[in-house]
Amino acid sequence: MSPGLYSRPLKQIRSENPMIKPKNGAKLRNALQVLDTLALAGLVIVPASPTPKMRKAGAEAGNIPQANATTVYTAMISAVD
Repeated sequence: MSPGLYSRPLKQIRSENPMIKPKNGAKLRNALQVLDTLALAGLVIVPASPTPKMRKAGAEAGNIPQANATTVYTAMISAVD
């Protein structure tokens, strides 16, 4: 598999976040591989409800009220393909 968005050396990730313990390295590496696989498939993980910043951006992009942007967001992530 080619390097993905999250394929940074584990040592670098640990140095950036002291909460990550060496004993959790394999779990972290597996989680990052899952995120890479999703990204390569064009998928992302998003919150179930939009954040205030997301609502504002959606409202501005669609030229609609923020409440409507929330409704659109919820409908989009609830739709099954």
